[in-house]
Amino acid sequence: MAYPLVSIIVPVYNAEKYLSDCIESILSQSYKNFELILVNDGSTDCSAAVCRKYARQNKQIILVDRANGGVSSARNEGISKACGEWITFIDSDDYVSHDYIEHLVNLIGEDIDLIQSGLIYFNTCKADETYLEILPDKLCLRADNPDECFTLATMPLITSPVSKLYRRHILLTHNVRFDVAITVGEDRDFNLSYLNRINRSCTTGYAGYYYRKGITGNLSSNTDYIRLLNWDIAYLRKLKAFFECRNCESAALERYLAHRLFNIYNDRLVQYFNSNNVEHAHTRDFLKTIASQRDFSWLCKHFDLVDCNGLVSKIYLSKSPLLLLWYYRLLRILY
Repeated sequence: MAYPLVSIIVPVYNAEKYLSDCIESILSQSYKNFELILVNDGSTDCSAAVCRKYARQNKQIILVDRANGGVSSARNEGISKACGEWITFIDSDDYVSHDYIEHLVNLIGEDIDLIQSGLIYFNTCKADETYLEILPDKLCLRADNPDECFTLATMPLITSPVSKLYRRHILLTHNVRFDVAITVGEDRDFNLSYLNRINRSCTTGYAGYYYRKGITGNLSSNTDYIRLLNWDIAYLRKLKAFFECRNCESAALERYLAHRLFNIYNDRLVQYFNSNNVEHAHTRDFLKTIASQRDFSWLCKHFDLVDCNGLVSKIYLSKSPLLLLWYYRLLRILY
């Protein structure tokens, strides 16, 4: 078996609390043919010092110090510095099992361009909030097959850049990069762009990536939530185009799009009403903006494709900001 070089890219920003655990887990890998690219993205804590310490001690580490440009820009910088045949991303507050890379590399095949594994989610502050996201073992899917590509592009974890191996030459040849203009959901755009260029994907039922939950930023205004909605919907349009180019079955696609669009609106509205930072004085204006959107109207016309109870259906079909306000406030009280 050949042992290809794997480039492990870790974007680092103010991660001193968890960074050593992340780096140690990578350096202890059973698979030894890798380079570790630490991209210090203008950290203001002691992250840079931690990176320099490890870089001095280990020749496999490449340290990139740069002004802050955001996680997408940092990952792109890592891609530009990589020399490996394969690339994987690990976040600086996460860590991996000692055999993580080995399990991924074992799935490498001649026409396989994407390798995916499961995740172990955990919350540092809440020990009971640990759960697995497991993928089917050795499921290989062709990106040019209508049925298989639908399964591939709707799999759990397909929107995340971690727990994967990417072929570097595909990223370079087709200039697949993270969009620095998008600050939420840039991962899914990157992966969809990559899926457009590959032959086959293969999954493993193994999970060795430990993903830390509970570290999130706060949204502070109606504008933030509308922007998130618009980004979510823009991605859904790209996904629709991806499926249509591969002649996916139209009825199944329409049903899937209706479900996804409902989940987008529902999830963002739940997030909005559960937030303590939002401008509640402007809630009605926020809901009026949503109810007037073209995509919201499309959802209402296709609501028969969405599997939910009759009350929710009637509220959405009414397109009434007042009923939406009543319903989501009631959800917050009940749950």
